[in-house]
Amino acid sequence: MLGDGWMTSLLIALIAAIAGALGGWWTRQSKREETHLAQWRHITETQQSQIDSLDARLNTAIAHSATQDTTIKQVQDDNRRISRLLDRAVATLRDWISWERSGRSGSPPQVPDELRDLL
Repeated sequence: MLGDGWMTSLLIALIAAIAGALGGWWTRQSKREETHLAQWRHITETQQSQIDSLDARLNTAIAHSATQDTTIKQVQDDNRRISRLLDRAVATLRDWISWERSGRSGSPPQVPDELRDLL
């Protein structure tokens, strides 16, 4: 029968072999995890860059839209003003034509101040 020293040595060798195998496996697993983590970081950074780019485009579009809204409002206001002036001008022309047809009796129709300022 072999002595206890031999059995202890065998157990120590077996534990060392298992520990070495586990250590190698752990090292490989850690490197795989680091590689996966690096890939995910790259993907995340790429996506963040794309998000930042889209965010900048969106902000530009919002600013442009606000400018267009202001421009549209100004055009609508100008259109209403010009429409009122055109209505006044047509009414004034009708008054003058009526005055002319009536043989120019009485004083001529007055040109409204808002039209006179344009002449």
